[in-house]
Amino acid sequence: MIHDQDLPMTLWAEATSTVVFVQNRSPHQILANKTPEEAFTGMRPEVSHLIIFGCPVYIHVPKDKRTKLEPSGKKGIFVGYSETSKAYRVYIPGQSQIEVSRDVTFDEEIAFQRSRESYMEIYSGEKEAPKVIDPVVLDVHLPDCPNDTLEAVEPAEPVDMTK
Repeated sequence: MIHDQDLPMTLWAEATSTVVFVQNRSPHQILANKTPEEAFTGMRPEVSHLIIFGCPVYIHVPKDKRTKLEPSGKKGIFVGYSETSKAYRVYIPGQSQIEVSRDVTFDEEIAFQRSRESYMEIYSGEKEAPKVIDPVVLDVHLPDCPNDTLEAVEPAEPVDMTK
C-alpha cells in the first residue's frame, strides 16, 4: 500500500488510469456480470496479469543497456499498465520518472503484508496499546428532543483503564 507522503502528486494520473484499466476488466451487474471490455469487444479479458497497485517492483536492466559496473536491476513501485504493449509502468523513486518494462519481478508479499497491517491498524485503532492510560470521563450533552424519542439513561460509572 502506498501512502500519500510516499509519492508525488504527479502520480495521481497513474493511479486513476490504473483504476479505469481494472474497472474495465471487472464484471458489472448492470452488464449482466460481463466486463465493459467484454461488452465492447465480445471477448472476455485476461486478468491473470493484474498486480497490486503500489507493489514493490524490481526491473531487470539488460546487458546492452548498462555498463559492466552498473547494477543489473532497479527498484521501483508498480503504478500501472502500458496502453501500447504488454508491459508494466513502474515509478523509479530515485530518478522521479516512470519506466515501461516487461522484465519485472513483483514483491506482492510485501504489499499483502502492508495491506494486512493497515487493515489491523484501522480496525484495532492502534498498533500497540499504550502502557499507561489515564481514566477520562466524557461529559456528553444530548440535543433537546421530545421526551418520547429518548429514554432516560443513567450516567455510566467511570471505567478504570489502567488495569
